[in-house]
Amino acid sequence: MKSILLILLLLLPMGVGRTQDQMTAKPIFTFINAPQAPSPRIDFAETEWQLDSQSFSFRYVTWEASLMFHYSVPNNELQSSDVRYPCAYEFSDSQIKTFGAANCSRTISPNGRYIIYPTDKVKCGESCLTKFEIGDLQTGTHAELQGWFSDGYYIRWSEDSSAFLLLDFGIGEAAGGLGAIWYMAVPQTLPVKTEVSKTLLANFGLGDPGYVDISPDGEQVLVRGTLNSNLGITLWNTSLPYSRQQFAACFDGRKLLSDQLVGGATFLPDDPQHILVVTDKGIIKYDLNADTSSIINTQIKSILPNWVYFSSDVRYALVYTVFPDDLNKQKLTLFQLN
Repeated sequence: MKSILLILLLLLPMGVGRTQDQMTAKPIFTFINAPQAPSPRIDFAETEWQLDSQSFSFRYVTWEASLMFHYSVPNNELQSSDVRYPCAYEFSDSQIKTFGAANCSRTISPNGRYIIYPTDKVKCGESCLTKFEIGDLQTGTHAELQGWFSDGYYIRWSEDSSAFLLLDFGIGEAAGGLGAIWYMAVPQTLPVKTEVSKTLLANFGLGDPGYVDISPDGEQVLVRGTLNSNLGITLWNTSLPYSRQQFAACFDGRKLLSDQLVGGATFLPDDPQHILVVTDKGIIKYDLNADTSSIINTQIKSILPNWVYFSSDVRYALVYTVFPDDLNKQKLTLFQLN
């Protein structure tokens, strides 16, 4: 692994006075794809914050190579690696037998108890798909997840480890080579008699930012619009009916800001009444109870194909931008929020 120390772009925050409902954003890091590289691309679909909000990863692709970059906020350090999916948990020899794992776990729940990992069950058609399981490290028990998934996936946990989103952006079970967002609740006890059930929240075009955020209690999900629509944001919760037909869950959800183009959204960790949504006007603070909103920041404005990815503690915003005069040129900017 190779470390690259970067010079940060440090600017004074715009404005000095602000009210309680205003937010300032100070850019502290910028990454621009290298002009000399053949057809470079920052793959924002594979960008992910770590749960501690202290680092993030993103993929940098050229015709010659594909690298993962990992940036540490406190160390101001960017590291590159040719390991596409780093392991979050390595099994011992005895655990491989206990859990029936075929490889390491790329993810571990915030409470350090649960892991999700591939088994040796594989089926192949247009592409090869794998059966995954969830394991309980405290009890050594495990259970299969409903469905089959590709190697191109990410897991996003709720803060209380009660549920997770599985983003499969490979050509998998979703028809037509689409990516899919699945919601799964962690069973109270493992193993279960049947597979851990999944709920399809939405499909999305490959390469698009698919899901947005899961609430701290795992009961709600913010999903970007619907397929072929970049307008608004959908709020889905576990009490809504679900007919188990394609797109049903997303369409059953509550539509917010349906007349506005959206470029990012997040739940607030200590404020279940409000969410933040990024539009072409700035960052909007939306009151879920009153159905009212106000603009709290005009420095960060974003709509697709640009996107904003908030850290779990909402202290940072990672902004992906495509240059309008050169669509092959992109940059990532990290903002510190106050």
